[in-house]
Amino acid sequence: MTGVQTCALPISNEAPPFRRNQFGGTIGGPVKKDKAFFFFNYEGLRQSKTYSNVANVPDANGRKGIINGQQLALSPITAPYLSLWPSTDLINPNGSGIITIPVPASQVGDENYYLGRFDYTLSSKDSVFARYFSDVASQREPYAGGGTNGGGALPTWIGDDQSHAQFATISERHIFSPTIINVARMSFSRPSKSSHSLTKATVNDVNGAGAVTPLQGFCDPLYVANLPASCKGDGLQDGALTINGGYAVLGAASAQHYNFHQNRFTEADDVLWTHGSHSIRFGAVVMRVQTNTTNPIAENASWTFTSFANFLAGTASQVSGVIPGPNRSEEHTSELQSHSFI
Repeated sequence: MTGVQTCALPISNEAPPFRRNQFGGTIGGPVKKDKAFFFFNYEGLRQSKTYSNVANVPDANGRKGIINGQQLALSPITAPYLSLWPSTDLINPNGSGIITIPVPASQVGDENYYLGRFDYTLSSKDSVFARYFSDVASQREPYAGGGTNGGGALPTWIGDDQSHAQFATISERHIFSPTIINVARMSFSRPSKSSHSLTKATVNDVNGAGAVTPLQGFCDPLYVANLPASCKGDGLQDGALTINGGYAVLGAASAQHYNFHQNRFTEADDVLWTHGSHSIRFGAVVMRVQTNTTNPIAENASWTFTSFANFLAGTASQVSGVIPGPNRSEEHTSELQSHSFI
């Protein structure tokens, strides 16, 4: 079993910084006396929270290839990837080459909420209103990398989560008589969500000549002969690199990258009929739904090494990957729904 030592840290009773600012306001009133009215509401949220995570990384000797007092050969293929772990001057006295260090980082999020409404009275029997709602939110998660679903130990692969929900409605009410009222309305909604990794790791070969092809899934900025599209900012996210023995996983989360957008159009008409102490409501609804989703089948190559010594030697036990180029599952659906009620 590989021994892991936690580095000595000064004890602090202070909680990690957490800041939240929430603000907003409303305004409303008549536009035309007894005819037109408006209302607007805004709310904003800004939040920053620091996490005090720890990670198992190569110690100062491990980064030099010294394990249990022996100097191991460094493969020019994998040695550059040592730079992706945070560096430390600490050395594990048991010689295992692995040590636990703090890796604090901040999660930042914000949200903006808008609501507007306009009412207009056309006559004693007719009135209309229009309403629009928007909720825009974003969050940057520092520990989004590592493994399939993220939640790794390193704040290197920052996840960017975005959402935007929009809803709009127009409604008209007509009074046919004191006992019959008709309400017709049209509405549109568009919820959307997306998530992806903001950062890409870059590694240079040990001799700095750009002569070593990087592992598939990671980028070497000096290797320009066949630079993959993913290194240029488009295409796939970084791959993953796992070393058995408790080392922090390198790479972006393979299931993190997705996009979801949906358009929903609704037309409806309701009639309310009142007779004495009885009332009946009936009507019809027609709804059209367009859904567009994009999810990766697998973002990039995933490398596994059975030990740190095998990693330094460049001997992988397993690699799973995809044919170069984006491999995503896209789904575009359209449906029409209609129903009546009474």
